[in-house]
Amino acid sequence: MGKWILGLLAAIVLGIGFFAMSDKDAQSTKPASNTQQWKLEQKEQLTFGVDPHNHPEYKSNFELYFAHLNSAVLVDKANVDNGGKTLSNEDYKRILNDIRKNLGNIKYDGEKRDELNRVKKLVNQAIQNNAIKGDEIFYEIHQTIHELDKHFNTTYFVDEVPNKQSEASFFIEKSEYSDVYYWLKGMSESLHSGEYAPYSSREDFLSHMAHVGYVYARHFYNLEDQLSMKTKLSELIQLFGEMRNENDYNKYGEYIEQFDAIYDEIQKERRL
Repeated sequence: MGKWILGLLAAIVLGIGFFAMSDKDAQSTKPASNTQQWKLEQKEQLTFGVDPHNHPEYKSNFELYFAHLNSAVLVDKANVDNGGKTLSNEDYKRILNDIRKNLGNIKYDGEKRDELNRVKKLVNQAIQNNAIKGDEIFYEIHQTIHELDKHFNTTYFVDEVPNKQSEASFFIEKSEYSDVYYWLKGMSESLHSGEYAPYSSREDFLSHMAHVGYVYARHFYNLEDQLSMKTKLSELIQLFGEMRNENDYNKYGEYIEQFDAIYDEIQKERRL
């Protein structure tokens, strides 16, 4: 009896109580710092449906985007300013090492892990075999990363058209805009204008502006060398591409808000 009472007193003094603590109660007693740490660790994981540009704290998604960009260089689907010189075999090896680093920084153990592990092996194989431009393995690497980027990231790298004839359709020989900033300013004014002449309705006018915006975004994307601006133009290509295929006029306002957000970011970066 004495032992039972002593045990009961010990339980009360230690605050253990008679009932097991539920999982919910246990979680609620975690220090705030632990909860914050857990959230940070979660954001380090490759996550579905993330915009890595507006949310760079999702580090794995950001690494995947740049792995795609780097792999696009291997197959001539991304412009690179190399001082007018053709990329050498050493350049391709450096790019492969950059891709390996990008992929190595990705934290993920979900349903797409086989694809991720497969492309890691392909990159290592390409490095070991001193792969050069035109090798089939470059296309395998790019295609796998391309699909992963499109799967996980809402804003993914947009591949450039590989052949000159198709690419030419996104170059405007006589542009009314002297540079990309002048075009963005004009686009912003047009999207927020209450006028829509000579079109019969604002709906028709905005549909037209979506098509124009898509072509001009591709035009300036192909001319741009600065990576940060190229990234923003990639977002605009995707935005206007979706807007021009949108059948619900009521959703146009959402696209305009997205444009405003991207345009604001470009203006802020320009002022820095």
